[in-house]
Amino acid sequence: MRLPVSDRSTDAAARPRTVVAARPRPAYVDVRPRLPQAVPGLGRASAQDRIYMVSLDLIDIKCPRLVHCECPIKIQKMAGSENRCGEAGLSARLSDVVPAHGALMLATVRSHDQWNTTIYSSDDRYRGVKNLRTLVFMNIADMRARGIKELGLVDITSTAKDGSRRSVRGYRAIAYDIPPGCAAGYMPEMNVLCAASDYSPQSGQPLMKHLNVEVVPSPRTDEVR
Repeated sequence: MRLPVSDRSTDAAARPRTVVAARPRPAYVDVRPRLPQAVPGLGRASAQDRIYMVSLDLIDIKCPRLVHCECPIKIQKMAGSENRCGEAGLSARLSDVVPAHGALMLATVRSHDQWNTTIYSSDDRYRGVKNLRTLVFMNIADMRARGIKELGLVDITSTAKDGSRRSVRGYRAIAYDIPPGCAAGYMPEMNVLCAASDYSPQSGQPLMKHLNVEVVPSPRTDEVR
């Protein structure tokens, strides 16, 4: 429905203006019963429950009425005829996913006190880190295999798809509950490890979650504080 605002014009450039009446939004009580059709698990919740889509078991949110919804992507279960790749496609191993022997696959992440590249503090309540950002999270087994101690200084070198190498030095290694062969660190501090030529051909985004790196003890001897 279009409502006329004014048909009066004071000059030749003026045009009649119209506004579109906003449609009333459906009440939540009307939408809520339909949500379980789209989100498995919501059928067990009442309209008063606080709903969280839990895709990563990294944070224990204490809530007496918490409802854990299933995440099909996490368990690699896709249903429906509209599924384009099928379960076989989800489980197929890509040739460049597993790092070479001795290397790790590093992903850049953000901390709790961070919005994109805006850093509000050097703390990370998500992972129990205080006053430190130049670090790398590693599996404890990967640290032991490389002779790296907790909070020990390490040098990290990435190898791009074109063979070029980039390094950051003097980062702190922190043991973390991360799968063997994987590592993680903060962006933008680790952006330098990603070559400009390494990006997704589909989205054009740099491969910041897919950096092939080597992590070795640093020759620096700074004391851990």
